[in-house]
Amino acid sequence: MDFRKKRDGRDQIYRVIALSKKSVAARAGTSDAGRSAMMATSSVPNNVRESGKETREARKTALDTSGDIQSELQTLRDEFRLFAEQVGNIISDKGSAAWRRARPSIEGVVSDAQEKGREAVDAVREVTDNFVDAIDKSIENRPYTTLALFAVLGFMLGAIRHR
Repeated sequence: MDFRKKRDGRDQIYRVIALSKKSVAARAGTSDAGRSAMMATSSVPNNVRESGKETREARKTALDTSGDIQSELQTLRDEFRLFAEQVGNIISDKGSAAWRRARPSIEGVVSDAQEKGREAVDAVREVTDNFVDAIDKSIENRPYTTLALFAVLGFMLGAIRHR
């Protein structure tokens, strides 16, 4: 159903509502149109028939329009679901491609970090070995001085830790 038919259906509904208002006003006798309608007894049944016809036509048009809206809404839902799937696939493909491009770089960085870590461990071991060697030589050459030095160092560390 195209837009004009939907609009015509709405116009018919508005006409039926307007006629219903006139009919109610005529029964209540509150308007000039209502008074003239009451005077012309033959026009009242015609108006009722016409408003009944228009009501049926408006109802049919409203039902047709409602069905069309429901089908269009379902089509829109289906298209949106397909769109969401396509966007998900695109993002997944782009993510996979980006990972494939970045993976060698990341592996290179990790490899470099491991190598630097090994170098740092080796350097610490070398310093530790040198320190141990220096302490051994100091103990051999000056045992009392080394003992006194470590006693003072132990006292200072204990005082610092105690605070």
